[in-house]
Amino acid sequence: LLQGGIGHLSRRCGLSLDSVVAARIVVADGSCITASAKENGDIFWALRGYGPNFGVVVSLTMRAFNAYPFMVLRQTFAISGGSSPPGLPDGAKLLQEYACLAAGLPRVVSADCLIFFNGDGQMQLDVHEYHEQEVPGASEVNSRVGAKLSATSTIEEHPERLSLVQLFDREPYLLEQPLGTLLLAGPLGLGFYVRAVFLASPMEQLVADLLINSMTAAPCGHCH
Repeated sequence: LLQGGIGHLSRRCGLSLDSVVAARIVVADGSCITASAKENGDIFWALRGYGPNFGVVVSLTMRAFNAYPFMVLRQTFAISGGSSPPGLPDGAKLLQEYACLAAGLPRVVSADCLIFFNGDGQMQLDVHEYHEQEVPGASEVNSRVGAKLSATSTIEEHPERLSLVQLFDREPYLLEQPLGTLLLAGPLGLGFYVRAVFLASPMEQLVADLLINSMTAAPCGHCH
């Protein structure tokens, strides 16, 4: 939480750490202090981004927001790469198109794009969109990122209305695992490593090519 906190509300509400109002933290001398904008402001500033490096945070006071339902849409595109047959859309070009469209979405809409391998080892590009519903003052958004891409989707699921809590079970990285082999972390499941990097818009050709080439050279079908 203190190192970012990116989610489907980030476009409207900011990062999770932006909503931290105060923290109780045990510092190096063993004392437990309060850090906020009015008290120990330097530590409060440092916590929001580097929290684990300055002490043990035992509690947080957070700014709350109203939760609204989401309309979730998903489209899948077969792209070149891996063991995919020839003649499929160029994955790097499609990725750049997605990045350009996603950057212009309204604040009440977020989108995820996932590159993965299906059970046959063919490379796929998945576009997930999350449209917040019933947000006061926000007009309803009917446009779809996936529908504006130059390729034709191979799979298009019906829109699904979910609560914010239900979205946790619909995260793309939990859905797109061949043969259903990814379980919850722990002794009965497989762990996974995620690294996030912020990119400027529009996405450069070099970046798109690197992402597709990295997936093509992936050591196993569980990479995405």
